[in-house]
Amino acid sequence: MELSPELENEVEQTLSTLEGVLLPNDLWQRVARLLRDLEPAVASGNESGVRGALIPLAQMVFEAKVGGRSIKARPEASVVIPTKSTPILPLVGAICAAVLLLLAWMLGGGLILLATGALAALVMVVAISGTRSRHLKPAKEPDGAAQMAPPVPAPPKVSASLGKIRTIIDK
Repeated sequence: MELSPELENEVEQTLSTLEGVLLPNDLWQRVARLLRDLEPAVASGNESGVRGALIPLAQMVFEAKVGGRSIKARPEASVVIPTKSTPILPLVGAICAAVLLLLAWMLGGGLILLATGALAALVMVVAISGTRSRHLKPAKEPDGAAQMAPPVPAPPKVSASLGKIRTIIDK
């Protein structure tokens, strides 16, 4: 059983892109595992198996290309920095909610006040949850900045797997 020409083309494009992309070593290890899954699927002509292994590979290639562009453009843009603490946010939310309730009461009372009360409660929930999420910080590196492993070209093991899969497709 052979793969459809469209799927063969998709596999070939992904393999070609993988040869030229730079990834950290830990991602290359993941690529090697995915290629081990892809090779027997290509050899047996199992289209669902090929697609199952190809989707995460294509996603990694895409993310590496986009990440590589942002690192080249502005290295500092690729690092997430935690925001400042905002303990005043619930107070601001309470003031906004009170203003909303006052306006609703002045505009028509009753039903409008109830609908606006629900909106005011939502404003408070957002303000409080914004303050609480501030405490869910990612673990910091020892020097206080996130450390990224440097991207490297494909290791020989991955290049060999790419060659084997290409050989199977070309048969």
